[in-house]
Amino acid sequence: MKIYGVEAGPGFIRAAVVDKTLRGAKTTRLVEVALEPDERNSSSLKEFMARLDYNPDKDMLAAVFPGDKVTLRAMTTPLTKRSQIVDTLPFELESKVPLAADEFVCDFLFSGKAESGSRILAVLAKNEDVESFLSIYKDAELDPDILVPGPLAAAAAAAAAAEYARGEGQTAGTMAVVNWAPEGIYIALVGEDRTPLIFHTSSVAGEGEQEIAREIDKLALGL
Repeated sequence: MKIYGVEAGPGFIRAAVVDKTLRGAKTTRLVEVALEPDERNSSSLKEFMARLDYNPDKDMLAAVFPGDKVTLRAMTTPLTKRSQIVDTLPFELESKVPLAADEFVCDFLFSGKAESGSRILAVLAKNEDVESFLSIYKDAELDPDILVPGPLAAAAAAAAAAEYARGEGQTAGTMAVVNWAPEGIYIALVGEDRTPLIFHTSSVAGEGEQEIAREIDKLALGL
């Protein structure tokens, strides 16, 4: 089976292709094509996936969802089982955002143990934003198996870097990955055990290195 991670943004489409076998997984292709400015049409996406030999009957498609369309929350819960947290999370988030539970979709990642329960990183997006995003894929006759919010994709990159460092005999420690995306800047911090600790999305896409370093310091102090 192959896993296709695809990001279709204004002016570009990029993909990573991962071969998944019983022995593990290996990235085999990294591809990016430039489009006309502000273009993100379905015909280009359809042609792009066809050139990559994507087979919807055998392969998995993971689409990167724009980070400026998601809300992230670090939370604690007395629950420890994923199924229980999934059932209660919409109502927990409803009290923290100006939306009703039926107006958004949500999911979470475990980020560690709490004194009693779990620490989680919750992510939510408005139904209308998800539907608008998926319409591009629908028009291209594609049906993503999963949506990956941009900041979580950055966290996965940080986790992979930490794993590589350990394989080289280096001490990884807490790692930060910064992704300058068209819609803003994603920052993800990942712990030594590859557990995502916190995410941050800035809507200011032109910040310099010193400003980004200060943002990372603030996030680290809040852990």
